[in-house]
Amino acid sequence: MKFQIIPIEILKENLHDFLRFHYHNNFEDLKNFIDIDLSQKRFEEIKQGSEIYNSEIKKNLNFDKINIKMSNFKKTWEKFEKNIFFSILKRTGIRLSSNKMTCYIDPFTKLGFYGDYSISISLKLPVADSMMILTHELFHIFYWKKVEELNLLSNKKWEWALSEVAVYLLMKELKPFFWPRVRINLYPEIKNVYDKISHLWNEETFDNFLIKSYNELR
Repeated sequence: MKFQIIPIEILKENLHDFLRFHYHNNFEDLKNFIDIDLSQKRFEEIKQGSEIYNSEIKKNLNFDKINIKMSNFKKTWEKFEKNIFFSILKRTGIRLSSNKMTCYIDPFTKLGFYGDYSISISLKLPVADSMMILTHELFHIFYWKKVEELNLLSNKKWEWALSEVAVYLLMKELKPFFWPRVRINLYPEIKNVYDKISHLWNEETFDNFLIKSYNELR
């Protein structure tokens, strides 16, 4: 896996997606997640589709300090990667790979994002939290490949919630072995899906968990 500081255009795409579609709290709480200069007026404009300006993001950053943090994180991740991937393979049958993947280090948020072959993670959090987020986002990429392989894709509103429930359950299972002190939260907006299908997690193989969950939620 290649590690590099996040390009501003990718950061803007991540923030735009987060603010428009995934952030549902009030403006005052936003400072707990992002470190950019936004007024409430601009926040509302972005929620309606306005782009984020470069001037709202650029700050004086200590790149030497960021590069040191990135190097230390990379060493920690590489130390645990093989065992994390083996544990996921054993539980889900999904063979993760970090080949051709880029991990973007984000000094502006406390968030995680994923794309086709990239992940963005924050180093504003403790290393264990960032490791969990990297695992979470990386698994999402291969989760969707598995759903497609099983011909389950339905483009229903609950499908995103199911993906988050599945990753939440997996991260909870891995927690004692890799990040025992990290708090893993269930998003409130997916609790209804969690309540419907979480009982299947320990009763089924991962493939059957997905198949039965899709059938339950249709």
